[in-house]
Amino acid sequence: MQLTMNDFSVHRIIGRGGFGEVYGCRKADTGKMYAMKCLDKKRIKMKQGETLALNERIMLSLVSTGQDCPFIVCMTYAFQTPDKLCFILDLMNGGDLHYHLSQHGVFTEQEMLFYASEVILGLEHMHNRYVVYRDLKPANILLDENGHVRISDLGLACDFSKKKPHASVLVSAFIY
Repeated sequence: MQLTMNDFSVHRIIGRGGFGEVYGCRKADTGKMYAMKCLDKKRIKMKQGETLALNERIMLSLVSTGQDCPFIVCMTYAFQTPDKLCFILDLMNGGDLHYHLSQHGVFTEQEMLFYASEVILGLEHMHNRYVVYRDLKPANILLDENGHVRISDLGLACDFSKKKPHASVLVSAFIY
């Protein structure tokens, strides 16, 4: 079944990135809420980001198949329009760790251990699928409505399932 934009009711912007925006959305037939990451094809081409956009789609597919991990923002659907690539992802309503750090200063030791433990479980899930995550930073650690961690933004991740590992994606993320 091929999905289109008509299968979703798109709501407000909940995030922005280099290639597009993330919206809250509701799937029309089920009423379920998701995040819709829309990558603008013109922006991708202008910034020569075709490899990164395709890589993110592939990495999301690798970590979202079979038994999904509760510590990764997983993709449920993907489709395209003439001007956008759209990824339908788990909706995270708890903000990101960058926001929470800016609002509260530092985390307690107990909070830090909790978040670090869940991040490690998310990374382990990826490693079990031969995916190496290469963009770990507070802004990419989202929280769900219960305060649990979900790792997001797999654009810089690598697939190491081949016998000779190689990184085909150039990494250039802001360093904290």
